[in-house]
Parts: sequence; structure tokens; C-alpha cells
Amino acid sequence: MFEAEFPQLRSMTYLDWAAVGVPPLRSIGAVRAYLDMLERDPASAASGAAQAAAKQEARAALAPILGCSPDRIVFTGTSTTSAMFRWRLTLSPPPRGTTWS
Repeated sequence: MFEAEFPQLRSMTYLDWAAVGVPPLRSIGAVRAYLDMLERDPASAASGAAQAAAKQEARAALAPILGCSPDRIVFTGTSTTSAMFRWRLTLSPPPRGTTWS
């Protein structure tokens, strides 16, 4: 499977994976399909319904790999602030009258 997904690596060793990685072929195909859809119908491709459907599809594909149910997978924005905000939503609110120091 590795060689089928990463044919670029058959003849080299790539060690800078943390910064920039060689994408697997299925990722390249998915990005191309999305860009084709975006070119054909930009409004529907960028709609909330299309984005929600893509996230649900990604959750369903990732769940067996991660060993969890799809509803346990959360996609966050690209910043620490976004991740912390989403994590905060999982907590119970503090008792009334709580002060922060």
C-alpha cells in the first residue's frame, strides 16, 4: 500500500515530514476533484451543506483508522485559539459567581 500511495518515494528518502509532506495519491485525487467541483459550481461547492457532507465523509473514513465512532472526531480551525475554543465547548460552565484571577 505504501508504494501505491506514495510513488514519489520509490526512489528517495524524504525526512522533512513534519514541515511539508509528500501527499498520498488519494489526497491528490480528492483535492483535484474538489477543485473541479469548485470550478463547475463555486456556490454549491463552498456551501455549508457541501462542507458538512465532506466532513461527515472524512469522519466516516477516519473513524475505523482511529478506532472510534465518527461523532468523536472534531475538525478545528488552523489555529491554537480555534482548537482551545472547541475544547472549551466540551467543558461544563463554571458555577455562577466564579471569578478568574
